[in-house]
Order: sequence, then C-alpha cells, then structure tokens
Amino acid sequence: MLFRRTGETIGGPETLLHGVAKYIDREAFKLTVVDFAPSADFRSRFLQDIAGYGVETASIPAKGKFDFRSVKFLADLLEQRRIDVLHTHDHRSNFVGFWATRRRPTPIMVTSHQPLRRYWWLRHIEILDDHLIRRFDRILPVAQAVADEILAKRPDLSARTITVLNGVDLDLFKVNGRARGDIRAELGIPDKVFLCVTLGRIMEDKGLTYLIDAQRQLAHAGMEVYQLLVGNGPLMEMLQRRVRQLGLEHRIRFTGHRRDIPDLLHACDLLVVSSLSEGLSVAIIEG
Repeated sequence: MLFRRTGETIGGPETLLHGVAKYIDREAFKLTVVDFAPSADFRSRFLQDIAGYGVETASIPAKGKFDFRSVKFLADLLEQRRIDVLHTHDHRSNFVGFWATRRRPTPIMVTSHQPLRRYWWLRHIEILDDHLIRRFDRILPVAQAVADEILAKRPDLSARTITVLNGVDLDLFKVNGRARGDIRAELGIPDKVFLCVTLGRIMEDKGLTYLIDAQRQLAHAGMEVYQLLVGNGPLMEMLQRRVRQLGLEHRIRFTGHRRDIPDLLHACDLLVVSSLSEGLSVAIIEG
C-alpha cells in the first residue's frame, strides 16, 4: 500500500507514484494506493488518475491534519486488504501510518523526498516526523545526499536506510509530440524569443520569488527572456500578484498543471530550477 497526502498540488512525488502504479510487476505485487479525503467515498484527482492504471485505490477520511479517526480507518483497511507493507511519502501519512501499524502490526517504510529542511514553520512537524520514522522498518532516501544527512544525524539507522534514486517514465519522452512552434503559439510566446521553463509545485521551498526578481533584472537589462511556470500550489495567487505589480505579465506565464511536460520542454530553451531545497529533482531528470 502506497500512502501520500496529495490534494490539488501535483509534484515530483506524485509523478513517481504514477510510475509505480503504471509499471509495478503485477505478478509479484498487489498494489493499493491511498490518499486523504473528506470521506471514504471521495476520490481525489490523483486517485482517479491512479485508478486508470487498473490499481486499487482507497480514501482515508480526515477532517484535520491529525484526525485520529484516520488511524483506526487505515488500520482496519490494512486488515481488510491483508496489506503486507505500508509505504508512506510525507509527514502526514507518516504520522497516521505509524499509529495505524501499531494497531494492526504491519511493516512500514518511508521515502524521504527532501533533505532535513528545518524551516521555522515546519520545525514542530519535522521534530515529530523524525521521532516517528526512526521506528520505521525501512527509510528510503531519494538521493545519496539525503541519506548522508539522515545518517550524519542518526548513524544507528544505517542498517535500515537504503537509497532508492528517483526516476522518470521514459516512454513519455519517446513519442513524437507537438511541434515547438505549436506549443509556443498556444501559450502566446513569440517563436524566436529565449524561453525558460520551471516545473514543479508552486510552493515556498521552490524559491520562485527569487526567480521572479531575476526576471525583473533581466527586463531592466533589456533582455528579451520569457518564463513559463508549470505547476500549481498555494503560492500561485500571491506570485501572480507579484508579477502584475512588477509589470511582467507578458514575460512570465503561469500554465497551471500540465500533462504534456515533454512537449513543453521541447518548446523551451532553458530549464531553470530555483529551489531552496531538493532531494533528487524529478524536473531536472525530465529536463
């Protein structure tokens, strides 16, 4: 069972779970993917997409970040579906998953997608998370640098820590997609201008305020450089206001979530990653 809190913000971890659902050896594994939801009958867009691969899905009802009813529901689901391994992917699924596997004993492992960031607004969550995952059966960092950071702090976890590198679905990059000019025409981008693209969640740790300020400096220098911001997230409206205040609407375009990443990359000249923190960036691998 794969468990991640997704919501409407789609990023690298969701892309990776899509790949697992699409390519997992169905003769060796029976996969279930679960997400939080307002009710057990609700299915997030993420779970609807996952179901398209013929994979079982389930929703864990939750009315808040730490709804203990979610623990009982998940423990019951582990029993009903006879789950052999629970695999979590974020702070919230770690918390609920850990306590559910205490109620219904089940091996549990976690993928660590990020370094130990210690932002002040996440510090209490990360302290709790660190306290929990040291009790997990396996810890799977997505990059050696993330593993090194974990083991520098907790060398006693070395026997349970295995680096599993991120990857991408190469089949998506093998097909002949739309022409570069067609993509630019759709987005209203002149064919001959220099076009940058940034892929990922529109969130604090992506450093997008700095990217926008850099575009302002390029504009002041008289350089004709355009920028696509591909993705969604909680900072979208704030950054759009910032772009309007700076008068950069014609240079910086927000596309929202897109499924045609190979085509977008083909239409651009430069991939820009402004993140303050990354584990092993899926966007860089795709680029």
